[in-house]
Order: sequence, then structure tokens, then C-alpha cells
Amino acid sequence: NRLNEQHNVGITLNERQILRIFADICHAVSACHFRRPQPILHRDIKLENILIDSHQNYVLCDFGSAIILSSSTTNDHQQYQKSELTTSIIQQLEEEIQRYTTLSYRAPEMIDLYSRLPLTLKIDIWAMGCLLYKLMYNAMPFGDSILAIQNGTFVIPDDMAQVYSRELNLFVRYILEIDINKRPDIWQVREYLY
Repeated sequence: NRLNEQHNVGITLNERQILRIFADICHAVSACHFRRPQPILHRDIKLENILIDSHQNYVLCDFGSAIILSSSTTNDHQQYQKSELTTSIIQQLEEEIQRYTTLSYRAPEMIDLYSRLPLTLKIDIWAMGCLLYKLMYNAMPFGDSILAIQNGTFVIPDDMAQVYSRELNLFVRYILEIDINKRPDIWQVREYLY
């Protein structure tokens, strides 16, 4: 059963349900990101890629877009080093991103590859922030607006601001940080969550 099918009927989830779903996805992403020596970058975390198993656990699926990142002694696993990003590599990467990822869940660094910002595991963290927002408000924080994604501008819907705790709204903002150096990693997300 896909979580998306349940969510599409317009049922508003309570905070406890949202945190349960998000905790299960955090567990799955942790397993990917902590895989050693080469972590897995899912690249397409979204509501449509969450299944509900027979024990009512939420399971991340569709690893067709995932890539295994190379080992890194600095622990900043990147798809490419900055020096490798030639124009032809950028064009190839743009095509790959178009093919294997979903625009409304893409991190800002995936939108403008010519900025040569590193493509790291934090791409998945951004997508998790979009997922959390979607679970809360049944809408995407940036829609399909490239400019909104690049600027990181989103709002909490006025009519829903009081439905969830201030802490949960701050948690969404914490995860959807446009500066990749300030955006949390999966360990920090889990720490904040628990």
C-alpha cells in the first residue's frame, strides 16, 4: 500500500502520525547514508516512494534513482568533486537529474549546477524536508517553482499554522536550509527528532 494513496483522499494527519512516518523514513535514510565505506544517495525521496508494510511500518522504496557515492576521507561524500565539473559533465548531470529526480523535491544545489555546489547526502535531507511539509500541509513547500527552490522561500499556510506545534514548524525550517553547510545531516535530523 502506498502512503500517497491514503494521503490523496485529503485526510489530515495528526502530529503523532506525521512523526511516526518521518521517523521510519529517517531510519531508512540513516541506513543508506551510514552505509560504509560507500553511502547510498537515494535522490528521489518523496511521498509516492513510501509504502506501508503489513506491520504498518513506513518503508522507503524505489531505489532506481539511487547512486552509491565514492569513499571519502573527509566524510563529505560528493557525487563529483568541484574540479571534475566540466561543462559536459554538468550537462550530463542535468539530464540525469531530470530523468531520475522529482523537481518539487530537488535541493537548490541540483537546480543550478553551474554554481558548482557539491551534490552531497544533504540532497536527501532537503527532500525529507519537502516530504515533511507535504505530510503536514498536503502541498509542496515550493510547488514546481525553480526560483522558490533556489531562494528557499516557502510559507506555512495561515489556516494551518496552529494545527501543528511550533517545534514541528521549526523542524521543517531547520531541514529546508538552502545553505548546504548549515543544512543538517541525517544524524542531526534524527537527534532533533528524538
